Amino acid sequence: MNLDSIEIANSILDYCIKKNYKISNLALQKFIFILNVKSNFTLLDREEFEEWKICPVISKVYYHYCYNGGLDIEEVLGNKLENLPNWFYKTLDERIKIHNSRPYELNVIIEKERIKNES
Repeated sequence: MNLDSIEIANSILDYCIKKNYKISNLALQKFIFILNVKSNFTLLDREEFEEWKICPVISKVYYHYCYNGGLDIEEVLGNKLENLPNWFYKTLDERIKIHNSRPYELNVIIEKERIKNES
């Protein structure tokens, strides 16, 4: 697939805003990474992710939405993708629920993937 990372981010944000989920730039980065892992790295090129201390980050997306620091993002800046597969929204919804109740659990999922990629 190798879709545009900003459009993926905008699609995630659009979904979250419609569902009234709160999402920060950091949470957005985590959701992008986890969705990309779920897709076996077919949504985005693996090379787009940079290893930051907080989590794997796509700097282009991070800087696109860094205007409000760690506060929740409340508007989509740019185009979003239409007709993404059902698994995308199902996975996103599951991860948002985990994030809202147990935010550090997403860090565990990401760390497991980091370790797997180092081997």
